[in-house]
Amino acid sequence: VANSLIDLKLQVEDLDPAKVDLSSGWATRMLGYIPGIGTPLKRYFSRFESASTSIDAIVRSLKAGQEQLKRDNVTLTDDQKAM
Repeated sequence: VANSLIDLKLQVEDLDPAKVDLSSGWATRMLGYIPGIGTPLKRYFSRFESASTSIDAIVRSLKAGQEQLKRDNVTLTDDQKAM
């Protein structure tokens, strides 16, 4: 669970729009017309789309960890009652 939280934090920090220079000068605008290069805004959203699959996997891992922790709590409660 802890590793999944760290991975999620890193993914979200990587997608922080404050760290991305979205301004486009004349050279960037000219390069934006070339297929595959795009504008800074297009590149940002492309990164966001590719990161969404990673974030989904991290969320699934966190949900699985949550279920494991719930089962562990039930086991610990049963053990505590037995003692």
